[in-house]
Amino acid sequence: HQNMMNNSITTLSFRVYRHIAYRRFVLWIWHRLGRGNRKIIPACVVTKIRSVFPSEQYTGFRYPRPT
Repeated sequence: HQNMMNNSITTLSFRVYRHIAYRRFVLWIWHRLGRGNRKIIPACVVTKIRSVFPSEQYTGFRYPRPT
């Protein structure tokens, strides 16, 4: 039970940290964005943030298994 609880806290923490990392990057590069002013975060930044703060749900693209 304790391990499952720690795992869910870690997952939630990583989710929050990912959000903060994206926001900090956007503020650093573009200063301020909002409705009507959107930018695409470069793939290299998204990949790095996802590798540092992994998600159990997001797995990236996977080819289907041959049947």
